[in-house]
This record gives sequence, structure tokens and C-alpha cells, in this order.
Amino acid sequence: MKRLNWIFGLVVVALLAGCVTGSGGGSSAGLDQLAAEAAAMGKADLQALVAKYKGLIAEKMDVATALKAQLKEIPLAEMMGEKATALKQDLSETTALVSQLKDKLAVYSNALKSAK
Repeated sequence: MKRLNWIFGLVVVALLAGCVTGSGGGSSAGLDQLAAEAAAMGKADLQALVAKYKGLIAEKMDVATALKAQLKEIPLAEMMGEKATALKQDLSETTALVSQLKDKLAVYSNALKSAK
């Protein structure tokens, strides 16, 4: 069960990372390049991307909240164990992904404000 949860967590992160890099310029695109691409987009496209990123951020925040709740349930004596370590790793990856999503959301939001 522990391995299954860990594998499921990795699959979710990998799928979401694929979704994020699939739209918005790719993983190698810097925020400056992303801003340049966003400046060339239409208002409707920017609105769709802003909505998409807000949804992705909300989903990942829910995942982070669930991971934090699982960590709180682990007894202190088991905090250095395999399960807690895997949960901490998943939480770390999730929060890093949320940070990246927020950065990209800011780029698209600024471009949308400029498009008005």
C-alpha cells in the first residue's frame, strides 16, 4: 500500500508536469520567453490560460493539504521512516510545482491586464 501511494503520487506529479510544460512555452522556456509568447496571444487565449492555471493551482493546493494531513497522522517516532519520507518528498515536489504554476499564472495575468 505504501508503494502504491508513492507511485500514485509520482504519476500525478509527472502527469501534471506534462500538462504544465505542454502549454505555456515548455519547460525550457524562461519566464521572459513565456511573457513574449503571452504578449502575442489574444485576450480569449490568455483568459483560458489564466483559468487553467488557477484550476491547476487549486488542485495542487488540495493535494498539498492532503499530504500535510497524512503527515500529521504519522506518529513522531515514525517521522524518519519510509512512509513519512515519501510523503515529505511528494509534498516538496507539489509545493515546487505550485510555485512554478504561480509564476506562470502571474505572467499570463500580467499579459491579460496589458491586453485590456
